[in-house]
Amino acid sequence: MKKIAIIILSLILFSSSLRYLKAQTATSSSESIREKVQEKVIQVLSNPKSYIGTITDISSTTIQVRKYLIAQEGKTGEILQISTNQDTTFVSVGKTTKTIKLADIAIGDFIIAMGYKNGNNVLNATRILVTEALKPSNRISVLGKITKVSKNSLEITSLANEKLTLEPNTSISVVDFVDQKETKIKFSDIEVDDSLIAFGIINNNVFEARKIDVISLTPSASPIPSASPSATPKTTPSPTPKPTP
Repeated sequence: MKKIAIIILSLILFSSSLRYLKAQTATSSSESIREKVQEKVIQVLSNPKSYIGTITDISSTTIQVRKYLIAQEGKTGEILQISTNQDTTFVSVGKTTKTIKLADIAIGDFIIAMGYKNGNNVLNATRILVTEALKPSNRISVLGKITKVSKNSLEITSLANEKLTLEPNTSISVVDFVDQKETKIKFSDIEVDDSLIAFGIINNNVFEARKIDVISLTPSASPIPSASPSATPKTTPSPTPKPTP
């Protein structure tokens, strides 16, 4: 009887161990999948995006635009939401490039907002460019990063991951607009990994740039304020006890 009891107890313990191991494996697998999903979400949200369109509404911290559909000859799309804060940089791009304020933009302005999308598809803008509305023609503007440099051309990868060969016009103007400072530079000064917005025309599948603004797509890190030393509390002297008569 004792041997039978021991065998039954062993089988029960073995069965319990199997269930525990299966539960642990399922939990571990579930946690691994969840971590991979979270990593993918973080990766997507951390990639810079751009919203392009015409402003339809403005408040103190948000801008609403009607999306411009480049691939559909200037037709407009859905309403997009853009969030701004005190670190958002506003730049007017035209014959001259200059820094402006949120108060300087208005409903009807055409903008290119760059930043990072949150989980609600709201673009947290780090930089907003106010420029002329894009019109259906061979004149285009391209926003992206330089992935290859040669003597007389550049390879630019747009935020939509499209590659274009960029060549300078004979009268090209190149401006370095980083950290809110504008400096004229040469076409040959542009380097791999530089971010820029280029204006020009498409000619035989080559983007002939007439104006290039070298910009920053990533938000500058805000300095962490140092903690002020706390004042040493004053010690109040305790009253001297009176002698008991």
